[in-house]
Amino acid sequence: LVGHNPWNEHTFFNYLYHAISVNKQINVNSVLTRNFLDAAHFVKLLSSYLNTYEKNKIVEIVNPVSYTMEQIVNEFEQFFSKKFNLIKLDHVNDFALFELNPKLTLELMKKCGLSFDDHIQSLLKKYYSKNQDINEI
Repeated sequence: LVGHNPWNEHTFFNYLYHAISVNKQINVNSVLTRNFLDAAHFVKLLSSYLNTYEKNKIVEIVNPVSYTMEQIVNEFEQFFSKKFNLIKLDHVNDFALFELNPKLTLELMKKCGLSFDDHIQSLLKKYYSKNQDINEI
């Protein structure tokens, strides 16, 4: 989930924001994928689920689109007009390798009127300022 949590620079977006802000060198495997949601979208989707479907079940509420690290890095660099200090890795092993089923999320998105178009840029605009001091995050 991506949301406002300035106290933790170890969350995915805060980690990347910190790294690009202070020119910290990071390791990135550009072909690996990540899936994330705006915390506010998750609340809407979950609320819709709880009001519509059977409770006491395990369900997947995920972004219908997963992004490669290359896409994510490119979006950050474009938004901040700054390059990461990267070490590119090329191995394909990923501890988080599993298939996601977005069927339920797609149904809930229709009910909630949500779209994930330009998702990364939208999250960056919503939670990060190009002029924000890293100590505020």
